[in-house]
Amino acid sequence: MSTDITQLILELHEIEIMETLIKEVEADLKDGVPKKLQNELDALLKKANPSSLEPMLEDIAVHTGASLTREEAFATKRCCKCGKPATNFRDECSRREYNQTIWCQECQDKFFGV
Repeated sequence: MSTDITQLILELHEIEIMETLIKEVEADLKDGVPKKLQNELDALLKKANPSSLEPMLEDIAVHTGASLTREEAFATKRCCKCGKPATNFRDECSRREYNQTIWCQECQDKFFGV
């Protein structure tokens, strides 16, 4: 029986630690991604060769949601997933995500569980 209680205490402690870490990260990112981190992320994205993802992203865009190609959606500032306007974003990270997926803030939030 004591093993079960010990396990529960450990799990609660893990949850507490995770919640604390999440709050710290949210506080660190409240004003956006720090410049040094953003530069590192940009360098990694350049190495990732995003052009190899283009055919897959285009296929996903056309076969889900609004049936707009990514190019059509981007040109009209719309979301290729739901077809709604995609002009208001929470932060720079979300704006960059739009440039990759061509999804509005609402669709991004649904996908990422925000």
